[in-house]
Amino acid sequence: MLPLSFKEFLTFCEFEPAVTMEERFQRYMQFGGMPVLREYRFNEVRCHQALEGIYSTVVLRDILQRNNQADQNTLHKIMLFLCSNIGSITSPNSIGNVLSNEGELQPSRGKIRQAKRLPDTFPCSAARLSSIRSGAMM
Repeated sequence: MLPLSFKEFLTFCEFEPAVTMEERFQRYMQFGGMPVLREYRFNEVRCHQALEGIYSTVVLRDILQRNNQADQNTLHKIMLFLCSNIGSITSPNSIGNVLSNEGELQPSRGKIRQAKRLPDTFPCSAARLSSIRSGAMM
C-alpha cells in the first residue's frame, strides 16, 4: 500500500471545519499519508507506533529477505542515518564512520556491502554525481 497524496489525504481524512488548509498540510507533513493513520485521528503516540510498525514490517523485512547476510541492528542504524540525511551526499565511507561512532570499532566489509546493496531495495536509490562545469557523469 502506498501513502496518499495530499489531495487524497484531504478527501480521506475527516477534519473539523475550523481546521485551516495550512493546519491540514502540517498534519500531512507530520504524519504522512498512510491510510491506516486515519483510525488514530492524529493521536501522535499511536500514529508513531503505527508508522514504526510499518517501517519494521515492510522496510526492514523486505531488505532482510533480499539480503540473507544482513544484520538487523546494523541495518536499522544505516536506515536511521540515511533518513536523517535525505538530500545530502552520503557514501559507504560516511556510513562506516557512523557505525564506528555508534560503537562498532571496525565496520566490516560485509556491513559496507550491506549499505551498498540498499539501492536494490525499496527505500533508497543511488544518484550519480555530475560535474558542475562539464555536466559529465562522475
